[in-house]
Amino acid sequence: MPAPTSPSPCISATASDILGDIRAVLYVSQTTHLPMRTLVDMPMKIAGQAIVMHIDLVITGVNEPVAIPSVG
Repeated sequence: MPAPTSPSPCISATASDILGDIRAVLYVSQTTHLPMRTLVDMPMKIAGQAIVMHIDLVITGVNEPVAIPSVG
């Protein structure tokens, strides 16, 4: 039986080892007080490279009726 190997750095790394400080901005409607847009900047280190993932999420269709199909 071969000797067990140690886990790769990605498996044993914690989120704090990979992720930097995350910045999130939430835009809320002054009329409905519902979220309209979210911006997220997430710096991280992967495979020795420093990158920043930018997420721009637009939220539409909130507070509208949703058709739920019959189950049977």
